[in-house]
Amino acid sequence: MEKVSVIMPLFNAAKYLPEALKGILEQTYTDFELICINDCSTDDTAAILMDFQREDNRIKIMVNKERIGAGPSRNKGLKIAKGKYVIFLDGDDVFGNKLLETTCGMMDQYGTDVVLFDAMKHVRSENIHRKRTKEYSQEFVELYCEKPFCIHDFPARKFPLWSDSIGDKMFLKSFILDNRLEFQSLPSSNDVYFVRMALYCAGKVIWARSDEILLYTREHSEPSRISNGRDPMCACFAWEKLAEDLAERNMLQDVQEHFYITFASVLLNRLRAEKNKEKQKKFYLFLQNEGIEKCIGFKDVDLKKIDDYAMYILDGIQKSTYESGRFDVLDTCFQFYIKQKGEKICRFITEKLLQNKNIVLWGLGINGTALLEYLAEHSIRISGIVDRDERKQGTVVYEYVVIKPDFVYQEVDYILVVSQEVYWDVKSLVKNAGIEVVNLLDLLTEENR
Repeated sequence: MEKVSVIMPLFNAAKYLPEALKGILEQTYTDFELICINDCSTDDTAAILMDFQREDNRIKIMVNKERIGAGPSRNKGLKIAKGKYVIFLDGDDVFGNKLLETTCGMMDQYGTDVVLFDAMKHVRSENIHRKRTKEYSQEFVELYCEKPFCIHDFPARKFPLWSDSIGDKMFLKSFILDNRLEFQSLPSSNDVYFVRMALYCAGKVIWARSDEILLYTREHSEPSRISNGRDPMCACFAWEKLAEDLAERNMLQDVQEHFYITFASVLLNRLRAEKNKEKQKKFYLFLQNEGIEKCIGFKDVDLKKIDDYAMYILDGIQKSTYESGRFDVLDTCFQFYIKQKGEKICRFITEKLLQNKNIVLWGLGINGTALLEYLAEHSIRISGIVDRDERKQGTVVYEYVVIKPDFVYQEVDYILVVSQEVYWDVKSLVKNAGIEVVNLLDLLTEENR
């Protein structure tokens, strides 16, 4: 019996399928089955699968009688999977040859329910074969890579689930079955429920440390994609089901901090991303009239314990008309909290400046600009601003000249960042430079945990 089941739903995947199949069949780890579900393709997908199967009997082919979509196709593959571990991959992506070896090795070593790993998302085809490496800070390794953890071990903003995608995770099959996890039948966002519920249920999770990126997901919008047409309503339906099932399982109260921070941010991002004004308005009115209430109106939910910023977003949608456009000008999380608790940042920076410490800000995005504006209002000047974006280097903002990060590594005591994702990125870049990286959003929100 194979140890790993690779499940791959396919619809008109012929353009990239040969490369994807080779990427799996040429893995350094060989004890696997590759279950391909052909979802009524009308191109050469079927012929390609047959050709590859004749050469390698690890390929199992399932054919849907009618098109059912990626979610139900994955469910069908899961029902026949023989492996102890399961991973769900797509037929248009590129895989590092140690993907299965690394993830399966972590599952074996730590006996986890889920293994997370690094992926490069939405890479354009012309760049997808340029291999990337990954570095980790010692703090990240100690928190996430050396011992299993679960969602209750961290406050919401430090839990390392930054992607609802199914492809950058491996699962213990018995864990999936025991927790009754299934993919939804939605045109898009059909993996959100599965991924989120898995991480809420998992008792043991670990991050697979790898110097090489193990998965590259392709950015394209061709009609052949098995999940296409990113309707924001699908995301809301996924979160509705998640809330309903968590409540039914008596879990919602225990995970509400994690749930509502992400729920609110996802809704706002989907609203802003929708370029079709008719669809955007329909989605907004649905959220306003019933969608949000369906997710917060459970008896076990204590609204006073929901993160202030999450409630700010949800209230902003529920209490403002679509025509006001307020959702487009709502503050970011950092902007929201610096207005309320910015004095904490002032105290921290002033204390370090009095000690003659050199302090720079990393990144001149919307949040970095908000920080500079706040510091200027309080007559506080730091040592400088760095940004890796060459388009921003050389520009002048609040009398600072933005420079390349390379110039400051030997001269800086503190680097200020304004999000958790940037924090880990910068920590890995300066891990041997003796520089302390400070996440200011963490500083502002520590009382909210």
